[in-house]
Amino acid sequence: MKRGGWGVVLTAVGLAALLLSLSLVTWRQSRAREAMAELDALHREISLVRAERAAFERRIQSLESRGHVVPAARERLGMRTPGAANIVLLAPGGSVRILEPDADSASHPDLDAEMWP
Repeated sequence: MKRGGWGVVLTAVGLAALLLSLSLVTWRQSRAREAMAELDALHREISLVRAERAAFERRIQSLESRGHVVPAARERLGMRTPGAANIVLLAPGGSVRILEPDADSASHPDLDAEMWP
């Protein structure tokens, strides 16, 4: 080969190597962009799940509140809030003291007449 022929070959090989490296950089950057897009989508999904969880926790707190439980117990189960005559006191020693209804509490509309003989 002539002396000028090697220069053309080296230039061609160098140009091919440059194009190959540029292609690899472009491919790597496109993969990085895809990974970043997937990561952003996962961050959005996590945010939505956290917001949904917070909404569920607020709903649980609302459903567990006394303002919701007492009316639901009245409607669904026929329960009522006990009056003073229906309360049983437990002493620290394990003894039990039952409050007997007096004349005033027996006529109270919240008390069941059937509870007291």
